Amino acid sequence: MVWTIKCFAWGLCIDSSSEIFNILIIDDNPDDREIYKRLLAKADFRKIQFFEAASGARGLELISSKKIECVLLDYNLPDVTGLEVLSQIVGVQKTDEKLPVIMLTGQGNENVAVEVMKLGATDYAVKDNLTAQGLQRIVANGFEKVLLQNQLEKQKMTLKQANQDLKYVNQKLVQASDAKSEFLATMSHEMRTPLNSILGVTDLILDESVNSRIREYVSMQQRSGEVLLTLINDILDISRIEEGKLELDNADFEFTEVLTSCMNMMKFRVEDKGLDFQLIQGKGIPKYLKGDPDKLKQILTNLIGNSQKFTENGGIDVGVTLKKISEDHCQLLFSVSDTGIGIPEESLGRIFQGFEQSNNAISRVYGGTGLGLTICRDLVGLMGGRIWVESVLGKGSTFFFTAQFGRPQDLRVNREEPIKKILLLVEDEPLMQKVTAKQLEPLGLEVLLASNGAEALRMFRSEQVDAILADIKMPVMDGLELYSEIQGMKIKIPFIFMSAHYCSKDVDRALKVSDIKVFTKPFLDGGVLCKAVGEAVDIGFQSRENRSQLHQLNNLTALKVLLIDDSAENVTLIRFFLRDAPYQIEVAENGLIGLEKFKSGDCDLVLMDMRMPVMNGLEATEKIRLWEVERGSKAIPIIGLSANESKEDVERCKLAGCTEFLTKPVKKATLMDCIQLVTRVIRVLVVEDEGEIRKLLEDYLQTFEYDVYSASNGQGGMKICREQNIDVVLTDILMPEKDGLELIKELSRDFPKVKIMAVSANIYELEAAKVLGAHITMAKPFCLEEINDAIKELLQ
Repeated sequence: MVWTIKCFAWGLCIDSSSEIFNILIIDDNPDDREIYKRLLAKADFRKIQFFEAASGARGLELISSKKIECVLLDYNLPDVTGLEVLSQIVGVQKTDEKLPVIMLTGQGNENVAVEVMKLGATDYAVKDNLTAQGLQRIVANGFEKVLLQNQLEKQKMTLKQANQDLKYVNQKLVQASDAKSEFLATMSHEMRTPLNSILGVTDLILDESVNSRIREYVSMQQRSGEVLLTLINDILDISRIEEGKLELDNADFEFTEVLTSCMNMMKFRVEDKGLDFQLIQGKGIPKYLKGDPDKLKQILTNLIGNSQKFTENGGIDVGVTLKKISEDHCQLLFSVSDTGIGIPEESLGRIFQGFEQSNNAISRVYGGTGLGLTICRDLVGLMGGRIWVESVLGKGSTFFFTAQFGRPQDLRVNREEPIKKILLLVEDEPLMQKVTAKQLEPLGLEVLLASNGAEALRMFRSEQVDAILADIKMPVMDGLELYSEIQGMKIKIPFIFMSAHYCSKDVDRALKVSDIKVFTKPFLDGGVLCKAVGEAVDIGFQSRENRSQLHQLNNLTALKVLLIDDSAENVTLIRFFLRDAPYQIEVAENGLIGLEKFKSGDCDLVLMDMRMPVMNGLEATEKIRLWEVERGSKAIPIIGLSANESKEDVERCKLAGCTEFLTKPVKKATLMDCIQLVTRVIRVLVVEDEGEIRKLLEDYLQTFEYDVYSASNGQGGMKICREQNIDVVLTDILMPEKDGLELIKELSRDFPKVKIMAVSANIYELEAAKVLGAHITMAKPFCLEEINDAIKELLQ
């Protein structure tokens, strides 16, 4: 019903879409009904048709059967009151739109007026005061009010329907997104699972003594598998970025270390093509930054790899300069320049779009999907920067990008750094590089990393190296060939070998070389390795005083490993990976069987696949942790194995109770290193001069199965740190001989990776401890529970 209402001083003018305007008068007094009709007849209507009812029942009947457009309702009726009629009108009217109802009464009463308006009347009038103009105005106002109410109600209904439609569309989008995520997760699992076997078997073959032709074939297979793995990872990265599920870490890191690591990682690939490769680093860049170092390396390696692919002559330059800096943030400008084929000007606008290359001919010649630059663009955007390219066809290209980083508060202090000895660590497995470097941290060495003998040889020629620790079996040039090359230079340098197979022909060859030590990896105790490397570089590293404990670590009883995996190929592969380790392996083909075997057995470690029939790995892990809590038993390490590597998958595994998480395909060294890490006991040093407090802290921390050491002053604390591979130091400040502040200063200088927690009743001492390098400070008195929570935070 659409009305246009105008109220003039002389009357009422109503424009209607219909020729007849129907007004119902409900009043038991016929004289009053006539008065209302006469007063309204003076209005300028096109045509009015009046309906009359002497009772409420008759009025309701007319409302339900006729198209009534206005009601004049008497308050006092013979059968019912006007209020009762008013309350029933909504239930009987023919349309959903509000009907204008004007309540008329013989006497003015404010209470009645309020009650009438609450029940939905449009207006209220007293009969004795009515005039033609007054009644017309009341009817006009009633129509206008109802018109606006009806329009508002229609808008509400339209908005409600639009919201419902939007909610439905959003539900469909969420379902489509979830279906896409599930599809990608399934495809990732289905593709990574066979890749796990392919790459795992190639690792096993390359570990054996095979002839050069077979090694060449298998290496080709390995490279092809790694290319396929990179493609899978790129597609998953693009998907996570599009869905907004890829988040950056915000960790403290040493910028030069990350940059050097990235350059070393790409150096062999670039120089293998005969290209020059150099880093040009500007001045003023802070040593420590806060951000995501892994994503920064991903951007740089993508850009360097892209330049390497399209460059046949000349070289590649990587540059970084400081653009802006403040107390809390800094902006860096990076560049990767090459002398390659260049990019046509018409292609510059779409070079960062997904699955795009400058033309199809380039794709056929050089290969690739074009995803790398798209990922770089999105990651740079997440870092608060932008990326662009400048290029001259036939002469080369330069890719630029900016990125924002934070500046860690606790790492801005200029610390005194001693001259470090330099060790060249030659190892083709990145994780093994990381673990070995971690075990050597007590020596305070500067560790240079090379992934094969050829790369190490180039670094040896350009760096002042004090000792070399090299794997025997490596691609391109193995450790023995590297040793032979250096011997040919007539240069004497300490050389130490390591190998995953102590009983092999290569190890026998190494042992025949005089004064060469060979260690079997993974290293069960970093102390033995530290001692050998420390002696080689003339650093006085002392082994444990507790010889029985050292002997025990070197002669570990076989770990009982429960392997829960439904894939026979994965089970076979992991058995091969662990065949040389002193591990006893029991297998369960799904989570339910694994749970029962865990409850009935006595295992030291669980390797848990995440996707399995009957009961998946997440559910099985949760039930294992619940069972441990109910029994009050210690938490057995659980390593989750999955083909899904998204942050959400990792978090779900950690929340379920997994100690660590490995993404398939898993390499032998990676698995062995992870096992070593999760089964290793955390070493905590308590430095406190009050004997009772020291004993209380020792007893409390030992309940969490930490390996606890103690000292009564800073001097004793430093002695233990030099003898043991300490992870966390909990120190008081005020102590005799050497106080906590002196200890913190020395620890920060000599053992920068050790986590330090300082406690004191004096807030000024705690502030000084922060400046000197303490990672966490705690005011006395404190709760014991706070200590363990702080240690957990430090170890994350």
